[in-house]
Amino acid sequence: MQKILFIIPDLAHGGTVSQLTLLAGGLPRDQFEPCVCVLGKDGPAGPLLRALGLRLEVFGWARLVDPQPLWRLRQRVQTLRPTLIHAWQPAAIRAAGLATLLSRTPDRAMTPPPTVVSAPFGRGGHEARWAWLDQWLLRRADCVVLAGPAEEELCRQLALPPDKIEHVPAGVAVPASASEVRHSSGGSRARLVPAVPATARVLMGVGPLEPHKGFRDAIWAFDILRYLYDDLHLVLAGDGTDRARLERFAGAIGVAPRVHFLGTRLDVPALLAEADVVVVPSLTAGGVNAALEAMAAGRPVVAARVPDLGQVVRDGATGFLFPPGDKVALARQVRVLLEDSGLRGRLGQAGRDRARAHFAAPDLVRRFSRLYAALSSRPAALV
Repeated sequence: MQKILFIIPDLAHGGTVSQLTLLAGGLPRDQFEPCVCVLGKDGPAGPLLRALGLRLEVFGWARLVDPQPLWRLRQRVQTLRPTLIHAWQPAAIRAAGLATLLSRTPDRAMTPPPTVVSAPFGRGGHEARWAWLDQWLLRRADCVVLAGPAEEELCRQLALPPDKIEHVPAGVAVPASASEVRHSSGGSRARLVPAVPATARVLMGVGPLEPHKGFRDAIWAFDILRYLYDDLHLVLAGDGTDRARLERFAGAIGVAPRVHFLGTRLDVPALLAEADVVVVPSLTAGGVNAALEAMAAGRPVVAARVPDLGQVVRDGATGFLFPPGDKVALARQVRVLLEDSGLRGRLGQAGRDRARAHFAAPDLVRRFSRLYAALSSRPAALV
C-alpha cells in the first residue's frame, strides 16, 4: 500500500484544487492511501474531499511566518511515513521541503520520501522574495509535473534537469451528456440561477475572481453585446479578491442588472450546462480547468490565446481563441456563436469529444499512478 501525502496551500475553488480532487479521489484504494494536508484554511472543496473518504487535515496557516502549522506538518510526515509527498503550488512546495528537513533525525533513521511537485509556479511566476528558495527546492525535487507549455518555458529558464520533468495534462470528469448533468443534479435554470429568465441567452465565466483571470474584460465585452441582444445575461461563478472591483465596474457602466455574481459554487458542471457560451478571458497563463469543464459540459469556449489554453481549445474546432486583453475581439467571437445555434452545437460536441479523448479524469489517475510507482521504487532526492 502506497501512502501518498498531498500538500496544498488552501481549498479555495480553482484549477489546482479541482485537479487534486480528481486525482486523490480517483486513486484506487486497494493500492493507495491518500492523505490531504491543507496549509491554510478549509474551503468549499473540503466537504467534497471528505465525502470521497479522504483523510483531510487543515492546519490554518494564516501568517507569513507561522511555525505551528509547519510543526504539525512535520509531525504528520513523521507519523504517516508517506511513501511519497505530492506538493501543489509554491507555498506547499516550501512547506514540504522544510517539513521533510525537520523530520530527519540526527542518525537519518528516516529516509526522506520522494517528492513530486505540481503547479510549481502558481500563477505563472515566482514571488521575488522566495525565488531563490523555490528554485533550490525544484532542483532537489524528485519530479516536477508540468501541465502545459507556460510551465515548461519557466522550467527551461531554471535549467531544471530534463529527467526530473514529467508532462501530465490536466484532467476533467466528462459526463455522458449535458442533459445527464442537469438530471443528476436536479438542475434547472430557475434553481441554479434564479435571476436569469429561462428564455435568456447566457454568457458564463467560472473560476477565481482575480485580476489575472480577465473577467473585467468579460464584463466590458458584455457591455458591447448587450446592445445587440436584449436577452443576454452574463453569469460569473466564483469568488476572489477582484469581486468587489468587478461589481463596482458593472454598476458604473450600467450592466449590473444583467451581470450575476454567484460566488463559489460546487455545482459548476450543472451551471455550465445552462450556458450558451463560456468565456475564459485569462490575461496570463491559466484557465485550463475552466475551459476543460466547459468542454466536458458540451459548451463552446471563447478563450484567450495564452499558451496553456491554446493547447486545450482548438480554434474553430471546439471554440475560438482571441488575443488576451482584446475586448472587441472577445465580443466579436461571442457574437459569432450567439448568431449560430448549429455552430454552438457542433463546437460543443467537438469539445466534449476532445475532453473525453485527451483529458479524461481516469487517464489523469492512471498517469499519476504509474509515476508514483516508478518514483517509489528508486531512491529519493535529499531534499
